[in-house]
Amino acid sequence: MVFQNGRFPIVGVGASAGGIPAMEGLFKGLTGGTGMAFVVVTNLSPERESLLHDVIARYTGMPVIVAEEGMAVQPDQVYVMPQNVVLTIRKGELSLRRPNTLNRERKPIDIFFRALAEDQGEYAIGIILSGGDSDGTLGARAIKEHGGLTIAQASNGSGARNPDMPQSAISSGLIDIEAPAEEIGAKLQAFGRGFNVLNGLAEGGGEHKADMDRAADEIDPTLRGHSGHDFSSYKTKTFSANEEAQSTNVELEASKEEKQSLNEELSTINAELTSKIEELDRANSDLRNLFESTEIATIFLDRNLVVRTFTPAASAVFNLRPSDVGQPLTDLSSQLDYPELKPHIEAVFETGETLNHHLARDDKGRFYLVRINPYRDKSGSIQGVVVTLIDVTTLAQAEERQQVLISELNHRVKNMLAVVASITNRTRENSASKEEFAEALIGRLHAMSRAYSLLSRESWTEASVEELLRQELDPFGPERFELDGKRVNLKPAQGLSFGMAIHELATNAAKYGALSKPAGRIVVKWSVADGTFKLVWREKGGPRIKEPTDSGFGLTLLRGEIGYRLGGKVETSFRSNGLEAEIAFPLTREGSS
Repeated sequence: MVFQNGRFPIVGVGASAGGIPAMEGLFKGLTGGTGMAFVVVTNLSPERESLLHDVIARYTGMPVIVAEEGMAVQPDQVYVMPQNVVLTIRKGELSLRRPNTLNRERKPIDIFFRALAEDQGEYAIGIILSGGDSDGTLGARAIKEHGGLTIAQASNGSGARNPDMPQSAISSGLIDIEAPAEEIGAKLQAFGRGFNVLNGLAEGGGEHKADMDRAADEIDPTLRGHSGHDFSSYKTKTFSANEEAQSTNVELEASKEEKQSLNEELSTINAELTSKIEELDRANSDLRNLFESTEIATIFLDRNLVVRTFTPAASAVFNLRPSDVGQPLTDLSSQLDYPELKPHIEAVFETGETLNHHLARDDKGRFYLVRINPYRDKSGSIQGVVVTLIDVTTLAQAEERQQVLISELNHRVKNMLAVVASITNRTRENSASKEEFAEALIGRLHAMSRAYSLLSRESWTEASVEELLRQELDPFGPERFELDGKRVNLKPAQGLSFGMAIHELATNAAKYGALSKPAGRIVVKWSVADGTFKLVWREKGGPRIKEPTDSGFGLTLLRGEIGYRLGGKVETSFRSNGLEAEIAFPLTREGSS
């Protein structure tokens, strides 16, 4: 703003204790060029080095200068009184002198305001901010008497931290405008605009000046009756400018009330918005935790197949990184052999229906079920797709195993029936009576049944040698056997043949060997060396035996199961104290059908 006649208002700013926040509010409230000069006077200790100019420079774009002797005051600049001096002004130039030590001058604001009023007259403006005594009140009176403008920091709004100084001036009735510090700037600039207009009218002479003089004569008695202050000495333009300032103050107060009402409405809206934001944050947190906890690879794509987001599990499958969000999925490398992915996605866009697809086993032996669902917005329109990959390796392996087991079962049933038929025929040929035939046949079938039960319990994978031995030997009295050997597992076919062989040895011992005598015992030891399983069956405490002249069916069955089916061998030694048999077969061979 440029004032007429080359003159401009000089604003004296007085503050002491608690004045920094007030000056921050004042200078931050000034917008653009004011066309005014500002002189800051403080009532601080003379021993304290002042850094006030650096502090004020943070709050304004105007140059901030430490006052010096003879410095001419210029518009749109801030001058700060240095410490331990008395500051005055004469003919628009600053004057500095040392304080009188004999007559202690404790009111530097009053001194400067009085000098400002005498030097600048109606162009003098005094602003009194936070402070701890009455400094500034007498200076405000001088400014008023010379037609200037006075402003004090009000106690309402963000009032003074130490209100003694501004309140003293307000109580004197000499203050034109009362306002919080942050509103003073706007009021000051409004006054400046009105002052400039009225200055032009008053200086123009003629009819406008005569009308303004008559208005001042009519208003002055009313103001004197209400305030007790004589305004008749005020110049016409100053009187009008003050009235304009008061009118502006009323308008600003009305605007303040409207602003307060608007702020209350905005506070309500802000509270509702904050609640919605918190609700959205909780939903986002829930979604993020869901993503991080799921082990299902999921990718969200838009209509252009651009990656919108993905779960951590998808990173390993598609080699995704956080920076890949916003990139087309087709441009990214993948560990999947899925050339139909893009056509399948396009099919979902066309049909709007979910598509399921089973991928073949990958190079790591994994199976995936791909499910592509349309991604719809709240209106139901398809805006993208959700691609989900479910690792169904365990399920696929179970299905494969089920097929294997079914085939194995069919195979074993056929073999079992063949074995049963063979055992039945040979048992019949070597039995002297029906009773002997029935007893031998039932015993051998039970032996097969026990081996089958153990293998079924182990899901037809492997069976422990010790468990097979106990299954077959416990019916003869477990206390009569001494078992010694480390854990060895046999394949299903090996387990069946081994169980049949042990049954024949135990049955023979019960009829003719150690188990036919109460004191008889049997020691069974087994071991593995170089991939060959070896078992030694040694009887003791039984009747004296001798080697038979011909091989009975039991020995034939024993050698057939071990030799033919398992590719091993059986050696027997008929000693005077009991039978000793040695069984050996390779563990790497599954067994013959």
